Amino acid sequence: MSYDIRVWDHPPDLPTPTKIEEVESLADALWKRRPGPNPKIIAFAERITAKYPSQAQAYAQKPRREDFTWIGDTAGDARREERGIFSFSVNLAPDPAPIISCIVEAANALALTVLDEQIGVLWLPWGHVIGPPGEDYEESWAASSMKLFTKEDVPRTEASMSKALAAGIEEVLRPQGFKRMKSISGWPRWEAATKVGTFVIELYVNKDSLGAAHFGYDWDLWIDIINPEAEAAARSLLHESELKRPTCHFRLGELDGPQWGRVCSPETMRGVPRLASQVLIPLLARLSTLGALDEFMNEGTASSVGDKAKLDTPILPHMNRQSLDMAFSLKPVIVAWLAKSPRFEAVVAAKRSRSAEPDEFDVFITRLRAEMLPIV
Repeated sequence: MSYDIRVWDHPPDLPTPTKIEEVESLADALWKRRPGPNPKIIAFAERITAKYPSQAQAYAQKPRREDFTWIGDTAGDARREERGIFSFSVNLAPDPAPIISCIVEAANALALTVLDEQIGVLWLPWGHVIGPPGEDYEESWAASSMKLFTKEDVPRTEASMSKALAAGIEEVLRPQGFKRMKSISGWPRWEAATKVGTFVIELYVNKDSLGAAHFGYDWDLWIDIINPEAEAAARSLLHESELKRPTCHFRLGELDGPQWGRVCSPETMRGVPRLASQVLIPLLARLSTLGALDEFMNEGTASSVGDKAKLDTPILPHMNRQSLDMAFSLKPVIVAWLAKSPRFEAVVAAKRSRSAEPDEFDVFITRLRAEMLPIV
């Protein structure tokens, strides 16, 4: 029995599939591309053929062997593959589980995607598994990823993982003017003075709720932008409990896309600083005025659904949601007023609709209009 497996290095300009029905068109698009041989695909083929022999390896031995796992010259084919997707054939044994596990382990360690078309399952490199509707393939992922942590050089504790990630993130932040600060929480913290206020970043790392053997570690960067004018107004208008809420607080770990928030291999661990820089550096450059901060915080608030508001703004097109704290915070309303935002009334209406005490909210808005002059 034999069948084909497809593996690819997902390009950033193509959407990540969220259901199995989207994979066929994606695979076709990758097949038409010719980026040339991919070092990660070559490394993948070398890993799996080091564990199980290919047909070419078996036939090259003397005496010639007839037992092999990969049909043809898998490693050689990978070195010659110029398309954006690598297809190879598997000569399955009676028990295919170790072979599938080998494929997924090797791909995961290199942040590659694996498609098994025969059973209709897609293994994404950040701990997500997509299968037919109604099917749950998480247990199969747990079985394959568990071995990875015994073989690869991944920190074994939250503290050591935090230290490793912080070192890479600091290389991104230092040129932007950030300084390492002491944190009450004990997690790595950086601060920088910007045109719009103090930019605060904290790194959080913890094992996934299902344990490191399943997805690995959760990582998250919590960002708070402390605008001095908004904070001064808040101290004048808000209760002490409300002052504890942030001015603009969001989490990179909640960004759309399965690559965010998971560290399950050395490759994904090394990719964290790169992913962080893709968001933080453009954000720092664009948030230079109170109006830009208002746009970032409040664009889309009026059309938000539930407790979290979308943040799909021109400033950062792929930001997804405010944190729960921000959904109920009144500080974004203050920023919208001070910035003379055209969306101020919509923000007020949206915040009032979720307020537990609308009468007190109305008093706050009345005082804000009367006591605070817009500064933009």
